[in-house]
Amino acid sequence: MLKSHTISTASDQLLGGNFKVGRDVLFMTFMFASILMTLAYIQMNTTLPVFLRDVHGIPDQGYGYLLILFITQKSYRKGEKWSWYALLKAGVITWGSLIGYRVAIGYVESVGIATPILGLALLFIGLALPARAILGK
Repeated sequence: MLKSHTISTASDQLLGGNFKVGRDVLFMTFMFASILMTLAYIQMNTTLPVFLRDVHGIPDQGYGYLLILFITQKSYRKGEKWSWYALLKAGVITWGSLIGYRVAIGYVESVGIATPILGLALLFIGLALPARAILGK
């Protein structure tokens, strides 16, 4: 059984460690900058789609289309590795979640499950063809 003074000593050590970190100016500057960048990122990703919808008439899902078009037109054509991985992750998340959803609700009849499997297969084929040229750099 733990004694009460052991628990208070452990909590004092824990809190003391937090104060020690708070005195590290370089780390706290990094944390403050990280918080500001996160807030700017959140602000951009919540207001830009609203701006595009209200001012330019682009529908809500159009924002996602614009991001994918930007990645494919700018970075992917240049052969930048990050764009290949971004398209891979986005496609696997999209098609994988659709397959998982249809399996979860029991919609696994021929057409119901074949469409997302075909989409996933086409994604892999489309990314496999230029993979050596892009990833080999």
